[in-house]
Amino acid sequence: MSVHALSRLLRRTVEAIATASAGAPRLVQSPLRLSDLVELRAPLEDLGPDTVRVHEQTPHLLSPRSPAPSRRSPLSRGETVIAGVDSGSRALETPPAGIAVAAVAATLTAPLARAGLRVEAILWPPIPPAPTAPLAGPPFIRVLPNWEGPEPELPEFAASTNPAGARYGPEYSMAQALDEARVTLENWALRSLAAAVESAPPGEGRLAVLVDGPVLLVPGALERPGSPPAYREAWERLLSERLAAVERLEALGVPVIGVVKRVSRSRLLSRARGLEGRLEACLGPLEASDEALIHRAYAACARRAPGRIYRSPILEVRSAAGSKLAEYLVVPRGKWQVGPGSVVIVRLEYTPGSLELVREHLRAEPYHVYARASVLAGSVQPLVIAASDRRARTAARAVARSLARELAVAGVPLSYESEVEARIEALRGGGGWRGWLEA
Repeated sequence: MSVHALSRLLRRTVEAIATASAGAPRLVQSPLRLSDLVELRAPLEDLGPDTVRVHEQTPHLLSPRSPAPSRRSPLSRGETVIAGVDSGSRALETPPAGIAVAAVAATLTAPLARAGLRVEAILWPPIPPAPTAPLAGPPFIRVLPNWEGPEPELPEFAASTNPAGARYGPEYSMAQALDEARVTLENWALRSLAAAVESAPPGEGRLAVLVDGPVLLVPGALERPGSPPAYREAWERLLSERLAAVERLEALGVPVIGVVKRVSRSRLLSRARGLEGRLEACLGPLEASDEALIHRAYAACARRAPGRIYRSPILEVRSAAGSKLAEYLVVPRGKWQVGPGSVVIVRLEYTPGSLELVREHLRAEPYHVYARASVLAGSVQPLVIAASDRRARTAARAVARSLARELAVAGVPLSYESEVEARIEALRGGGGWRGWLEA
């Protein structure tokens, strides 16, 4: 997509919003976006019933492990390409409509050849100069009208309905729309990687995929009583797409591992059947978040060894999506690595199928895949995910800036909240508010 094509798409989107809202019989003033419904957005495993049990024990509550796999592993021999998938989003609120912008990127540690094309990275929307994507992407702009009446005649790659086809309206949560947009694009990125693998010539090497966040996201809105039906139907569709994308990759011999970096609300360890005795022997009876438990276990009863990372037992988490497996890692920071705290705590998630692929095809463990992309590359976080995060955020920010320019030309003001966010971002990057619009 050229710069001119993207500009035309954004201009037509703004024109459609202005035209439809001008002809609407009523414009809702100061709509409530329900962004405070955190319980509906939080993963169900952080809030739900006792559905966790120990799947595989380890010698210690936190067992030291070498980050390097064995020499016979394709990971050690450099025969495995690791892809990192992450997404970013921005929101713009205006009197006639809220606008959600999302972007996704997949970064590979080495090129993957397919039909004469070498895929090194995937980006959607394809902000020039962008890597070529194996597939055409879904809408990356979502419009939440604040009016009652006609539907806006939006161009391609923009939508005013959620993934299940329900119309967005003034009561729809902007936070929910942003989540939907990001997961939709992440599912597309997984399908794109599968398409690249399917058309790769034989002997091109193996692929493993790291996804930022839960591998199977089951938010509270999917099962909690009283959640809006539109939210529930959207997540059912998104979860079905995620399962299909993961199964497609696994059928091609590609394991998919989720990397959850925010575990302050999770309570899997304290609810896991079969782990109670170890927790009490190490820490005594307590009820706390997984992050607090891991920190205390690392300080109180981890058998320290230089040059090691620390792994918890593997847990099985059951939900509406079926079963997934999870393990916690404690990664000590190196002498020259800065950041808050002396250790990094992450949760790795994967399906039983992906665990089998890692063990049989890669002759390794899931934490070895994580370590190959992070610790063994001189970082505490996977570099491919960090690169994808940077690409996706940059793309979403660029589209939001361009939309803000088009809105200003059309005489549509931003809301106070969106203007303040833009000012803060402009001050961080320099140039002020006018620079944010003109960048």
